[in-house]
Amino acid sequence: MNMLSILFITLTAIISVVLPIGLMIYFKRKYNASILYFIVGIIVFSLFQIFTRIPMLHWLSGQFWFTVNILSNNIVYILFLALTAGIFEEVGRFLAFKFVLTNNREWKNGLVFGIGHGGIEAITMVGINYLIFIIIILNMNFQWFDTIVSIIPNVSIVNDLLLESSPYLFLMAGLERLFVIIIHMGLSLFQLNGVRVGKKSSLLYAIALHTLLNFSIILASTNVWMVEVVVAIAAIISICYIKHKKNIWKFVF
Repeated sequence: MNMLSILFITLTAIISVVLPIGLMIYFKRKYNASILYFIVGIIVFSLFQIFTRIPMLHWLSGQFWFTVNILSNNIVYILFLALTAGIFEEVGRFLAFKFVLTNNREWKNGLVFGIGHGGIEAITMVGINYLIFIIIILNMNFQWFDTIVSIIPNVSIVNDLLLESSPYLFLMAGLERLFVIIIHMGLSLFQLNGVRVGKKSSLLYAIALHTLLNFSIILASTNVWMVEVVVAIAAIISICYIKHKKNIWKFVF
């Protein structure tokens, strides 16, 4: 197998699985950030996306009225996906900050919430798959993990995917997760700041921003380079916002 593909698959697995944990450790050691915020970030994404929105989408896809009115219209369906993602995730964030995380509403804790939120998304959406890719690669080259590989669904299709795909596609998956984690850090800080200063419109703004970003990503999904450009720009904006808030946070009451 192409060594560059192996390198990029490994790098993406590290970004998706190890990086969120590493970032949490870094913020804990450098800023004494709250592990509770990190854990609640994980719970919010899991509860509002994995256990609520995704099952809802599966159920809706089997409904005739949904197929006729939503699924059959590409733009409407993309908007529906983007809007529901924005509503579910941002409402979850807001509820957590408003009613659960009522203490230590600090800059550092808003960021680790986002690391937990974006980190569990990276692990479940990309990291697990890429760890499976690594197991399959080791099996292909050294005949390790025969028992594990034998129970993986459609393993022959995965083998073909690994052999035929451009190495840079594997790298871009990792870069996208890195950018998305940063975006979640920015959105989490934005929402925490809104709750902290009592700005009720922050929730609506967060939903709108989240929806716009997701809509742009899905709309551009046929061009993987365009997707990377969109998320990279959003990540840069998030970094600027995070740095700006770091400088003024302590002066806002």
